[in-house]
Amino acid sequence: MPKGYGVPLTFCIQSTMPSLSVTTMPDSRSMPSDFSWAVMYLVGGFVLGTARVLGTAGPFGIAIIAAAGAGVNGVCCLFGAALGYIVSGGLSWGIRYLAAVVIVFTVEFSFQDTKLYKKTLFAPTTAAAVTLATGTQAETPACRSG
Repeated sequence: MPKGYGVPLTFCIQSTMPSLSVTTMPDSRSMPSDFSWAVMYLVGGFVLGTARVLGTAGPFGIAIIAAAGAGVNGVCCLFGAALGYIVSGGLSWGIRYLAAVVIVFTVEFSFQDTKLYKKTLFAPTTAAAVTLATGTQAETPACRSG
């Protein structure tokens, strides 16, 4: 489990019998390892990198990079989304998206030690600003004139 999350409440089981008041916690073998989380972020980045909306727009890979943060999980998510964009649309189509995911990750990495990074709206604002700046949504059918 990623650092800083603690034990989820769904794993804590407390007996409902009045005579037995034992709380059992899962042992470390039942919790996913850091490697497992990294693989899940890699697969999630790939799947969302291949997802499309409105024809050719693919903002979901950019969004998951922003949500993953700047740690090891963010790096795995970055590789997964970049691979998803290249595999699903080719290099000529995906180059804007590759630039966008790298910029989003770089901005999050650069600001990770600041108070601004801890704000709730930092990640979605970063993703939206980079998406607009790189023009990745300019090729959607809804944005074409004529």
